[in-house]
Amino acid sequence: MFHKCHNGMHQAWYIDQRGAVYPRNPLPDGRKFQIKSRMSGYRALYWAEHIGGWQFRLRIRNNMAIDNKQWWIFDTRTRSIRAFSRRNYAISNQSGYRYRIGVAAVIRQWRGENYQKVSFWGGHRRSLRNNSQKCLDVHGGRNYHNRHVIFWNCHNGANQGWFIDQTGFNFPRQPLRDGVKF
Repeated sequence: MFHKCHNGMHQAWYIDQRGAVYPRNPLPDGRKFQIKSRMSGYRALYWAEHIGGWQFRLRIRNNMAIDNKQWWIFDTRTRSIRAFSRRNYAISNQSGYRYRIGVAAVIRQWRGENYQKVSFWGGHRRSLRNNSQKCLDVHGGRNYHNRHVIFWNCHNGANQGWFIDQTGFNFPRQPLRDGVKF
């Protein structure tokens, strides 16, 4: 409501340009998690196809939490995201391509290169960015099982949104109650 000005505390305003602050690595080192796409189906990021030079292409696929290739950990000392089953391998762009867009996202041996420093960033959809502000992007925005992942200019689209999932699968010891035929 508008009121006669008298410069009291309840009429004081200021401009805040900081915005929301998100931690770059939302989990402590060594705690395993899955990186899942914000597109429908919440497909998990995994590494598979060997493309030479100790590099493996990143893809998204239906959640199979029993597969170690879908699990990741943070390394805050090096500011990288590492494969859980191969901790000396980090998410990076393809070797030799520097910061180009459209380049395959891979995991490869940690060499301390700036291209291998990837972390979560804030926004409506959390994105994974490298040092040159290129985001991890599901190629073409197609939400297909086994679709490959690239680095692209950040635009905060659904195909660049990612979240952390630590749940995996919890299988009950006896899936049915007593007395039920199976």
